[in-house]
Amino acid sequence: MRQQEFMTEGESRLKPLTRREIASALNLHESTVSRATDHKYMLTPKGIFEFKHFFTTKVGVNKGEGQSARAVQAQIRKMIELELHSKPVSDSILSKILADKGMFIARRTVSKYREQMNIPPANQRKSVL
Repeated sequence: MRQQEFMTEGESRLKPLTRREIASALNLHESTVSRATDHKYMLTPKGIFEFKHFFTTKVGVNKGEGQSARAVQAQIRKMIELELHSKPVSDSILSKILADKGMFIARRTVSKYREQMNIPPANQRKSVL
């Protein structure tokens, strides 16, 4: 099963998968796959997900299988959750940390993903406790 690691370990292990790949493997048109999966849900060990949740593109990987955009977002969320509240991590530093892990994501892409997850920028996350 292609998404086995997602089922056991969670969002950060979601592999890239497109409707085009499924259509090619099944010898169908991409729109047929889209209609067949539209408004359909799957019960998984990690909860209920709409099928479209599993369709995600491959992003910024130098070599190897690649990372899905959702997996990169999960990594960003995890790093932000673990940061010191007195010293939040900037988007450029997040980009460098991801690069050290083999995920080459531009700072603007990190910023876009952070905004999509409704996480404020570093200067707004800073708190003094």
